[in-house]
Amino acid sequence: MTEQKRIGDILIERGVIDTATAELIETERMLKRSRFLSAAVASGRVSEREALTALAVQDGLPAVDLGRCVLSTAVVRRVPLEVARQHLILPVREDGNHLLVAMASPKDRNVLDELAFATGMTVLPHVALFSRLTEIIPKAHGALTAFYRAPLAPEEIAPGQEYVPTFSDDRAAPPAVEIEVVIDTDDLAEVEPDAVQEVPAPVAPAPATQKKLVLVVEDDAEIAHLVGATIGQLGHDVLIAGRGLDALRLIKQRRPDLIVLDAMLPEVHGFEICRKVKESKRFGATPVLMISAIYRGWRLAEDIKATYKVDAFLEKPFRVADLRRAAQQLLERGAVTAQDDAKLGNEALTLARDAKAALARGEIDLATEKLRRAESREPFSASIQFLVAAALEKREKPFQAIFHYERAIELKPDFFAAARNAAALYQSRGFKNKAAEMWERALHSAPTKETKDQIKQYLMSLL
Repeated sequence: MTEQKRIGDILIERGVIDTATAELIETERMLKRSRFLSAAVASGRVSEREALTALAVQDGLPAVDLGRCVLSTAVVRRVPLEVARQHLILPVREDGNHLLVAMASPKDRNVLDELAFATGMTVLPHVALFSRLTEIIPKAHGALTAFYRAPLAPEEIAPGQEYVPTFSDDRAAPPAVEIEVVIDTDDLAEVEPDAVQEVPAPVAPAPATQKKLVLVVEDDAEIAHLVGATIGQLGHDVLIAGRGLDALRLIKQRRPDLIVLDAMLPEVHGFEICRKVKESKRFGATPVLMISAIYRGWRLAEDIKATYKVDAFLEKPFRVADLRRAAQQLLERGAVTAQDDAKLGNEALTLARDAKAALARGEIDLATEKLRRAESREPFSASIQFLVAAALEKREKPFQAIFHYERAIELKPDFFAAARNAAALYQSRGFKNKAAEMWERALHSAPTKETKDQIKQYLMSLL
């Protein structure tokens, strides 16, 4: 792993300060017990813009100028004040399913994962000056109006408007070889194999007494074995998935009659899986039994049921008798019949084909409307997720497009076009590290040697 450059060295390389000035700033930092950039900006030796750009270079992430921003206080309060102060984290904007946050330590995965779990959103970290975070966090939380204006916010920003100025690495190397990232008919053709699989002809529903299939999603092997053995004793077949992505694939491929779901999972949280299932017309009737060691109390359990449409909830450690009773009750419910399943699948197929054609013609509104309906019928199609992202990108909603490109990759890990387009969007928004990560994903799934060589050259120039 490459060692991160010191911020002083970055400023010297960029010609902002010389070595003697860096040593002087370091002495001031030690005397004042502050951070290097805070001392540099406070002394006037480095401008705030230069400091923010250096942070962007160091972390490979865009930097936020909190001194000039106008923030929605509703967004700011997504994170409680005590948590914001403890971790120096400030939500600055919502964009669809994404929450943009300013942080002093934007690579703290524990904080990012907890925030994503608490908000149910994809968190995009931005770096900000330590001194500005300590100044702005209490002021923004304490604002009595709908918007907080920072001390240096431009006067031309009208009341009721957000303004979040960001800076990126403005000296990023240009691509060694241009890689086509425009969505065209060739890209849309790539979705054909997944989106247009014909749904089998309807068959009669299975008798209520017939053996059923239960999917257990649990990353703790001992608990997974206990749950599987308990349900197996009821006379049903059991599948076990230890990771969120495996669960999504099995739900689509095997169509379980019951999902027993841990709340905390690698890659995709249990709540996200449940949301996908319950918002789907095709899978929404599948009962979900959620188990968790973190969330306790009947009131919280009722909130989880109401928010995520969980059918039953058990706290860990649970009694085997309670698990057996809850599973049996949920399995006795009537799920979607095979006829309904086939009907919804074929509807999704037709809608996806129509949306694909509309996108190729440039009819974005029509494509979006059809894709919304297709996704509700088939939420686990990588191709439909790709088409949704393509439509959002054409509507200039980059972060929402990224979200759906990443969902497509979750469902189909070797989806080259999705990885390539996500990489390009991340890079266009200043997320150099995320862009490199996605280019690497695209490299592994590139369809030809020529394309692989192009991406390798591009990654070398980027890194």
